[in-house]
Amino acid sequence: MSPWLRHYSDFLSSDNLNGNSGYIRSRSNHVRNLISRAVSKVPFRVTSNGGTNTNKSTISVRGDAWVDVREIRLEGTDEGLDIRWLDDNSWEINLPVRSGPNDYTLEGVGFSGELIGSANYSINGNGIIEPAGRENLAIGEIHYHPHSPSQEEVDAGFTDNSMFEWIELVNISDSDTIDLSNVHFVSGINFSIPSGTLLGPSKRIVIPSNIAAFTHRYGELENGTLLNQSFLDDHGNNKLSNAGERILLYSADNVPIADFSYRDDRPWPVSADGAGYSLTLMMSGTNDPSMAQSWRSSFDVGGSPGSADVVPILSWLDENGGVELLSDVDGDGRPALIEYLENTDPLKKDNTNTRVELSEDGELRIEFLQAIGHDEVYFYAQSSVDFNEWKAEEVEYRGRVNNGDGTETVRFRIDNSVRSLGKNGFLRLAVSEDP
Repeated sequence: MSPWLRHYSDFLSSDNLNGNSGYIRSRSNHVRNLISRAVSKVPFRVTSNGGTNTNKSTISVRGDAWVDVREIRLEGTDEGLDIRWLDDNSWEINLPVRSGPNDYTLEGVGFSGELIGSANYSINGNGIIEPAGRENLAIGEIHYHPHSPSQEEVDAGFTDNSMFEWIELVNISDSDTIDLSNVHFVSGINFSIPSGTLLGPSKRIVIPSNIAAFTHRYGELENGTLLNQSFLDDHGNNKLSNAGERILLYSADNVPIADFSYRDDRPWPVSADGAGYSLTLMMSGTNDPSMAQSWRSSFDVGGSPGSADVVPILSWLDENGGVELLSDVDGDGRPALIEYLENTDPLKKDNTNTRVELSEDGELRIEFLQAIGHDEVYFYAQSSVDFNEWKAEEVEYRGRVNNGDGTETVRFRIDNSVRSLGKNGFLRLAVSEDP
């Protein structure tokens, strides 16, 4: 208190505020004594019986805490859990329950961020529904900058393109139904999925910015689930940024499920910024969403809400005569793995669409056409000065552009002037079925 009194005394030279410190301290102690008499002081603790079994995916846990506890969180997390205060010093929270043992350490945190106390709680899960977490849930698609509304949409009251934004989540487990209750975004948008929301194995759920606008533009979803809630508020706030921003998605117990920042310029897919395409994560659950190379634009304008616009590599091989992935049946020097990447005929000789060029400013680049949706393959570029030693470290991924014909132009570069240096420079594309 004394530093603040000295500070304000500088502006009130006629008053000596320092003499008030004793009075302020006595009034503060008096208020504390009144609170102590009104609310029984109890230690932070869990009162629910632990060590039991449940077939539910969430469990209600109760305990006690005094008024000095501002929030309750799990050890190792930064966000507080949703608390229901049952009376002056009794609380209740919900915790997700995964199959097998679940051991939690709850922390009572004070108003200055200090640890007031901690308590342990354990329970054994034996249900068939798993709570959502990083291991079974991913962001599959983000439509952050839709194309402008048509005149018909404007006449219907949907006047801003932000009303057509949406985010798609995908269950990356092929066997478990998951519980999305209280899975919540805390960055990008602020939104919590309602309790009781379930998502089947390999299924997708779409969270619209404005459900009426979404339904008007897309109609009923043929696949997937449309959440019957909107994240855009009545004042047009809580929308996704057209310039890019951080997306942070938490599980019900405040453990990060997805944490990355997208951008609207290279090396991120620039065609997702206002051209009408969505931002699509290739191989959700496998690729790192924080890496620009993990994303592409959608096949169709408007994206594919509730569905995956991917062409599985095994299906493509079957449809093309059942060729082996590394075979070169047509003898054109390009194995079926590369033909899948470009969606060319593995039974007919054709030339590669890969080209290496030196720009006027000395940027040595390699570009190729990748068929949109032909995602189940890994590639990177390598450089060399002598055709003997090849390195990937000096090559930079520079993103992709949707050509509007089912292909994207993908670019890598070396950002130095090999011409001015008087050196030879070579680039090549390496393709693999494994990371």
